[in-house]
Amino acid sequence: MVNSLIVVPLISSLVTAAVISGIWVGAYYIGVKPNQKSDSSNSDPTNQGSASTASYPVSASTASHPVLTTPCIQRSPCEYRLVESIPWGIFTNGEKVMNSTSSAWLDLVNGAESSIEIASFYWSLLAEDTGDNFTSNDTSTFEGRDFYNALINAGKKGISIKIAQNTAVGGYPETANLEKNGWAQVRSLNFTNFEGSGILHTKTMVVDRKHFYVGSANYDWRSLTQVKELGAAVFNCPCLADDVGKILDVYWQMGVPNAQIPDKWPDSVATVYGSQNPLSVRLNQENDVVYFSASPPDFRAGARTGDIDAILNVINTATQFVHIEVMDYAPTTLYMQRNYYWPLIDDALRNAAFQRQIHVRLLMGRWVHTYTEFYSYLYSLQNLNVSLPCLPRGSKDCKRGTIEVRLFEVPPYKEIPNIPYARVNHAKFMVTDNTAYIGTSNWSGDYFISTGGIGMIIQAGDSSQTSQVVQELNDVFIRDWNSNYSTPITDYDLKGNPINSNNL
Repeated sequence: MVNSLIVVPLISSLVTAAVISGIWVGAYYIGVKPNQKSDSSNSDPTNQGSASTASYPVSASTASHPVLTTPCIQRSPCEYRLVESIPWGIFTNGEKVMNSTSSAWLDLVNGAESSIEIASFYWSLLAEDTGDNFTSNDTSTFEGRDFYNALINAGKKGISIKIAQNTAVGGYPETANLEKNGWAQVRSLNFTNFEGSGILHTKTMVVDRKHFYVGSANYDWRSLTQVKELGAAVFNCPCLADDVGKILDVYWQMGVPNAQIPDKWPDSVATVYGSQNPLSVRLNQENDVVYFSASPPDFRAGARTGDIDAILNVINTATQFVHIEVMDYAPTTLYMQRNYYWPLIDDALRNAAFQRQIHVRLLMGRWVHTYTEFYSYLYSLQNLNVSLPCLPRGSKDCKRGTIEVRLFEVPPYKEIPNIPYARVNHAKFMVTDNTAYIGTSNWSGDYFISTGGIGMIIQAGDSSQTSQVVQELNDVFIRDWNSNYSTPITDYDLKGNPINSNNL
């Protein structure tokens, strides 16, 4: 049976939106030093407009983009690894953990033969670039240093290294050093110039157009040992690697000084793959279908599916459960001068539980930078649980959906209790009974409207078969959900204060 779930028409409607300048602060800058914020964070609020509160921007329909390139045929199996970063000191009681992010990154760079292409938010691989007066040389900082040295060695060997990064006042010392020594070419993207607000938030690496990484980990030593991250590393897979590379080609083009978004993207960066035409490929020994989504809408070329469209499609095609793990969740925009309601994902989850009796579980990260308003949003979502109907009504075999919300909190690192912007669940993934989604974006409107991000969507090629790739991702979610670091939203009040006997 050919998989039909991934080609179900997307139900998100086309809505035109005016997105004006935003202020990007707080937890959006996980790991960024206060004195090296994005240019957009320093924009003059007096010059900022307000976004309409009546419209909910989504990415444009994929049907509006013509097919421009020839499909790729992947004849040999690809090596697929689910990789994660586990903050030091947790999951020490024999819990199963996946391959490490740092080992996958080193394998990618050390195996490079001709080219390394990177899309990044910011750079803080070396302990001395941590900022916030951080001075420790703890062993947990070494993995970032080792990866940075591997990049230097690749550059010295003549490997072509291209880095597209989010713009920052003063730049980043690490990429400046690579460029100064002729080890890498570096371009910076200012999304305020392109979209009126936003940043490049993608975390991706493509090697030799054969191997790649997509996931939540920033190019930061903390993302390897002090922040919980999740991604996919795929080797010997030129069809998929080239398709991710086309997204990086877009970034590279937009990193040219004074670049402007073209009316039509060139054929060279266009894809034929999307939700309605995924790429058939063997991941390990399994026949799967895969495509990559992207945001914002202006940065999509060819048949590329919008990231929000992909997320909604995954939710809307679930038949049993939807499990989500993400650092931030809000049915609003968060970083605009005038934020507004943006309920696309929230509505889809409520509809799934109410109309289709889907079991929804949302696990959000909790840390010192969690916004207070998130708690009321999460309560609102879970409180629908008490009113979900048993359908069909009157039937002894009726079924009822569920919505459960929990928070995942990483305890402090005993060796260094106060590492800035660390010890948080920064993963961004979703898994259903039939689909895996691995992304680079938090779940609020800004990330899909005006911010650069990528999603990787995977299903079994035969919908009658259970995908081991999907099952493995769900195993990670269940491990996290049932862990000692996960607590129900009801353990906190509407302002995020823990509820205990002293509060009663």
